[in-house]
Amino acid sequence: MGGLALIKALHRENPNLKAIAITGYGGTETDVTAAHRSGIQEIVHKPLEAASLAQVVRRALDNQSPG
Repeated sequence: MGGLALIKALHRENPNLKAIAITGYGGTETDVTAAHRSGIQEIVHKPLEAASLAQVVRRALDNQSPG
């Protein structure tokens, strides 16, 4: 199972799940659209810095639904 399939399966079980993808690939607009359609909230590209990853995680947590 690939990453997008895994996220889709997890979202079927928990639609409020916040998913952040970390990838080494640049990705096209089509890839980004497919990722967001799969439930991925943000995509972070390698190499990444701890501060930028922390900012993405913080943003995801700030946007989470209660309950």
